[in-house]
Amino acid sequence: MFPLSTCEWMCTYIAQGNSYQHATGELDRFRCALPISVQLGFSCQPPSCRWHYLQRYPLCPTCAQGLSAALFSTPLATACAMEGHAPGGGCVLALTCENRVMSTGRIGLNELALGLPPPWWICDLLSRVVGERVGEEMVQEARLVTPSEALELGLIDVVAPAGRAVETAVQCLQPKLRLQDHARAVVKKQRREVFARQMRDRLAEDRSWFVNTITSEHMQRTVATYLESLGKR
Repeated sequence: MFPLSTCEWMCTYIAQGNSYQHATGELDRFRCALPISVQLGFSCQPPSCRWHYLQRYPLCPTCAQGLSAALFSTPLATACAMEGHAPGGGCVLALTCENRVMSTGRIGLNELALGLPPPWWICDLLSRVVGERVGEEMVQEARLVTPSEALELGLIDVVAPAGRAVETAVQCLQPKLRLQDHARAVVKKQRREVFARQMRDRLAEDRSWFVNTITSEHMQRTVATYLESLGKR
């Protein structure tokens, strides 16, 4: 999951970028690097302490799904540069972008390793990039792959030299930035609008599913066991 403050900040940043692009029509002048630290967003507490977290649980999927929809549907041309591991939420953010570059680490959706089924829209984001069969297998196996394996699967576009992922990602955007921007943005909207609308329209339904899932006794025990194992490493 993403920290709530990070989601809110990124949504604001994307909105500012959208406004700049609409005002000037010059996409290549708006560039930003988002130093995101993706972390596990669950806190397993005894029943006496759990109410505080139950009040905040509904905000987690709202922010994460809203952020993903915003990044997925922005008229800005986007590329994700990854240096280090990108499991779970890091992979989701990468999947919303048009280009993905990775130098080191592993990438994938490993939610099932925690016993948590990822929501439909995350699975569909992966399938849009790697295809239905490969996407389904990766999710069901909680598979994390290396940059070279991700390149072979079509999950990323380029394996960058260590320390040069951002530079390489900027290079990937150049063919788009050389085109007439309005026409490029129209085509992007045509290809992505339906899926982005589904993500927004089903937000209340997905929020309810997330809260019911994460607050179940089985899920609480599963995540608690996983966090305990991390503490022993």
